Amino acid sequence: MGFEFAGPQPAESLLWLAGPVRTTTLSYNVGMATNPRRSRVFSISMPPEMAASAQALAKQENRSMSELLREAFRVYDRQRPGATSDEIGRYAVTRNPKGDTGDDVERLVHEVRTEIRAEREAKQALAAQ
Repeated sequence: MGFEFAGPQPAESLLWLAGPVRTTTLSYNVGMATNPRRSRVFSISMPPEMAASAQALAKQENRSMSELLREAFRVYDRQRPGATSDEIGRYAVTRNPKGDTGDDVERLVHEVRTEIRAEREAKQALAAQ
C-alpha cells in the first residue's frame, strides 16, 4: 500500500527524503544588551511551611514573591539592632562640620560653659548700670 500525493509538492514536504535536517538558530537579545538588569538575582531556600505561608501572603497582598521579600528585607533592616545608631551616626556626620571627636568633648564643654558665663556676666554688668 502506497501513498500518492496529488499535484506538485512544496520542497519542505520532501525534506524527509534527504534525512534529518539540522538547523542552528542564532539570536541576539537586543533588549538585554542595551538595558542590562538593574537588580541582582538571589536564590533562597526556606522550609516548605514557610514557603507556603510566604506564597499565600504574596497572593493575599497581590504581590510577587520578589516584592514580598524586598519589603521583608526593608522592614528587617529598619528594625535590626544598631539600625537607629547607624542613622544617628549618618545624621551626626552632617552636624559636625569641624570633625570633632569624643576626645574633644571636655574641651567643647569647657568652651560652651565659658561662653555662657561670659554672657551672664555681660547681662549682669548691663543691669548694674
